[in-house]
Amino acid sequence: MEKNDLSSLPLIDEIYGAILTENNSKLDHIAERRSKEFENIRIIMSTPKDGGARLDLDLDIIKKKCPIIVSIFQHDNFFITSAEIAMQSYLTGGKSIVPIDWSFSYDSNFAEKLRNIFFGSNIRDEDKELIRNFIFLKKELSIQTDIFPMIIENVRLRRNCPENDRPRDTIASFKALDYIDWNKFEKDKNTPLKELTTKPWNEIVDEAEKDIQGYMTDSAIKSFEYKALFNNCILYKIAILYISNPEDASSNFSSLIEFCINVLNKLPNYELNLAWQFFYSKVKPPFWGAITNISKKIFEKIDQSMSWDLVHMRAFESLATNSNSCSIFIPFFMSFDKGLKELVLNNPITFMVINDKEQVVLAARKNEMDFQIALNEHMNDKLLLEMTDEKVMIRRNTTISYQMLEELKKNLTDELKIVIESVKNTA
Repeated sequence: MEKNDLSSLPLIDEIYGAILTENNSKLDHIAERRSKEFENIRIIMSTPKDGGARLDLDLDIIKKKCPIIVSIFQHDNFFITSAEIAMQSYLTGGKSIVPIDWSFSYDSNFAEKLRNIFFGSNIRDEDKELIRNFIFLKKELSIQTDIFPMIIENVRLRRNCPENDRPRDTIASFKALDYIDWNKFEKDKNTPLKELTTKPWNEIVDEAEKDIQGYMTDSAIKSFEYKALFNNCILYKIAILYISNPEDASSNFSSLIEFCINVLNKLPNYELNLAWQFFYSKVKPPFWGAITNISKKIFEKIDQSMSWDLVHMRAFESLATNSNSCSIFIPFFMSFDKGLKELVLNNPITFMVINDKEQVVLAARKNEMDFQIALNEHMNDKLLLEMTDEKVMIRRNTTISYQMLEELKKNLTDELKIVIESVKNTA
């Protein structure tokens, strides 16, 4: 294929590859040959430059008062382009207005602490103060909140245990933020927050119950539950490879790629990027502690924590599609989990290419080019044959069943138990 020849991949793949490799001539070629397909495409680039679009709030102030807030992007300014913006710029002689929408989301760790405050449960004073600071900020700055990422895991908890009311109460706690009696809240730090609302708590709970029943059948929720199970399988395979031979990063990463392509029938970019960093890093990030330390709770950590952390990251990415062709939606998230925060801060998104019609987003992180090079270098000739445009699209449009993933997870769990026992016996 010539340098600027186009493949049979979707337009967002072509644009993504050209931006990643800084191939401006290919971008020009794409614009010339496939311009009619640009109608539903947006490109968002994170930038430190002052000329970029920016939020209409002071993030430094927010982060100072509530340092648990994290952005998934590398920088706080943005360049954005789309067909609508290009037309706007053409009609105004190069000027365009790019409105930025934003919201704050939460992981389940933050959500549980908020619920504890509403119910008067024990919580560290420092954590309580941080949450109170956020509640004040929400009022002062009219901060929008999006509970979707947190809801995913809470629906799973209710599905696994229908009599468990904690997921419902967690959702109710977030809904109740809109009904806080501010005079009482400012003066009283000890009374459970559910007693300081202007709307009766039982009515808020009833609304939350209706919400969670609706979420139980929501297709988006189910797709993320599938993703969590998918992550289980990847993480168990990573654990098996690493615990079996922690020093052989090259072989471990190659084996993981082969597993993803031949067994999972996918090449999950973000998860493989994290695994590549894990295998090769001398100092392992805290996120991987359960695996590196062979924790007694390794299975629980993978199933109930690590897999869902990765789901949250994917959910935050998907929130970036919550805007139209002439705006940006910037998701921020809040977490008390230091390992998760470090994971995000070390892997910020530099740019996104979004297909609004298909609701598909391709995100590149700051080490993306190095990772893509490493990915190819760790594939043997047989695996490289699986990277043709045709086979890439077949994998993208083919999904193994939930039941098959459950069976695979069971087999991997059994294998990991054997590996751990073997390592203990030879120690």
